[in-house]
Amino acid sequence: MTVLVIEGGGKGNKALQSRLREGFGELIRRSGVATRHQIVMGGGRGDAWVEYQRQHALGHQVLCLIDSEHPVLGEDPWAHVKRHEGWERPAAASATALHFMVQLTESWFLADANALKRYFGQTFVVPGNIETIDKAKVLAQLKTLAAASTKREYDKGRDSHALLKLLDPEQIKQRSVWASRFFDALKH
Repeated sequence: MTVLVIEGGGKGNKALQSRLREGFGELIRRSGVATRHQIVMGGGRGDAWVEYQRQHALGHQVLCLIDSEHPVLGEDPWAHVKRHEGWERPAAASATALHFMVQLTESWFLADANALKRYFGQTFVVPGNIETIDKAKVLAQLKTLAAASTKREYDKGRDSHALLKLLDPEQIKQRSVWASRFFDALKH
């Protein structure tokens, strides 16, 4: 079994981490991957990195899924985190163990117009490549959708896990090479 450490849920917010674990689990299940991964919500980005290293130290096979925080077009993920965070690839980690949700998890939401319509009740025109959209613009798009709905505002704690459950993995993969890379890695 592979341990999948995912950024999200904040530090010590067990209830939110549980909901996000459920949301990611549903998204992964709908991608056609058998549930043979133990999902560990790592909290914030730095905390997820610490948990990733801890799981390696325990001898587990580990994949890590975090926000890239910056554009990663054409860059090796390990080089990206070294350049931006100073993080070194653990000796036991494979070259394909680190994965990105593009700049932030919410980028994936913009890939699936049907999920956004079901959740917010608003039509949304999906951009071609979600990887190039700045974090502030992603959040602004969600804020606009929510403002015109009964939700009134986008709330990460309330909305992110529910949206994860609605997403079509194929839509995400079509608009992000990083998502495609992640879902392919889950199959091995």
